[in-house]
Amino acid sequence: MKEIRQWIPELYLVTSTIFYWIFTGTLLNPFALALVTGLAITIFWKNIISGMVMASCFLILSLYMVLALLSEFYQFLVIDFDAKLLLSLGAVWLGLNLVFSIAMIVKWAKKIVQSSGVLEWA
Repeated sequence: MKEIRQWIPELYLVTSTIFYWIFTGTLLNPFALALVTGLAITIFWKNIISGMVMASCFLILSLYMVLALLSEFYQFLVIDFDAKLLLSLGAVWLGLNLVFSIAMIVKWAKKIVQSSGVLEWA
């Protein structure tokens, strides 16, 4: 159980990417394929560098998507049910992506500190 618990951020981000991939409607989506492949490399080989790179990519992409969400929301002339639904579901999804990206950065940063022995003398 502890083994699965430590991979929750990566598993969530894989699920989120697959969700994005399915709803784009394209079978060969190079962005989704690259993200899933990078996360799979991180999970299977437990590579610190790929973990930090993937977490940073997800953080940057999520922040970009927040701007896209706000841009789409501001195109509504009247704030009706559809606008509120777009904003609320988008905010929850992107908020979770941000939280898990940051959790992944913290997780891999701790592993970097542990493996480098920076705090051993303190």
